Amino acid sequence: MATPDVLEQLRSAMAEAAARADSAEVSADDAAEASADDAAELSADDAGELSADDAAELSADDAAASRKAVAFLIRSTLRRPLTVEEARGKLRDREVPDAAIDHAVGTAIAKGILDDAGFANAWVADRGVNRGYGRSRLQRELRKRKVAPDVIDAALEQLGADDERAHAESLARRRAQRMPAELEPAKVAGRLVGMLVRRGFPSGLAHEVARKVTATDRDWD
Repeated sequence: MATPDVLEQLRSAMAEAAARADSAEVSADDAAEASADDAAELSADDAGELSADDAAELSADDAAASRKAVAFLIRSTLRRPLTVEEARGKLRDREVPDAAIDHAVGTAIAKGILDDAGFANAWVADRGVNRGYGRSRLQRELRKRKVAPDVIDAALEQLGADDERAHAESLARRRAQRMPAELEPAKVAGRLVGMLVRRGFPSGLAHEVARKVTATDRDWD
């Protein structure tokens, strides 16, 4: 179970990444420089120093590769939170030996650098609870980030059925208010259904909400 501190760090990192993407004011070089400065403040142990037992289990080359891999993961996660499988993929792309990858990822998990449960909880809280995306879209997004299904299901428990309906209705009402006043209710409802489905709400719920918001009783099936 992720601690509140871990969730807050993940949420902050996600918010900072989104702000950089939206403003485009920070260059990749600036981000890398900032991450390197932050990583430099971590202790040698956080950078992947091996215990005697670990050193005995790994060859000298793998031990050195593991230390470098952990340092790389620290820099990478300071830029953008990663899931465990994303981290493995990045290390494979860098041609890190399998034994070094296993040790580096294990170290990163133990130190809280990688935390799929915390990542998924923060993702659902930000994009589901705060921004109003539906359950199916959140599932797709987390699967794309290679989060395990059971971890996704646990994170989605934050979204109760009543909450999902309330989010859908709130979104639909705000969108309907921005549509032309002369637009027929049936067309408004159709557009609302499309919008809600794209945002990840179930089709049946989208139709129900659209009918309620537009005060129509048309059969959309």
